[in-house]
Amino acid sequence: MFHIAKDIEDGRLVEVLSEYNGGDLEEINVVYSNRRYMPARTRVFIDYLVEKLQSGLKLDE
Repeated sequence: MFHIAKDIEDGRLVEVLSEYNGGDLEEINVVYSNRRYMPARTRVFIDYLVEKLQSGLKLDE
């Protein structure tokens, strides 16, 4: 849905066989060397990703 949500919302794409969709769940990982010495900008970026990925990519809201 990440790549096509806007097209579905705008009517350019139509979802078919939605009852067979097992869910659009993909893991996203953030890898860093040491949490103790993590730069503030890295922590801010991780927090931003969490916020956007939890709330901004769902069509059912």
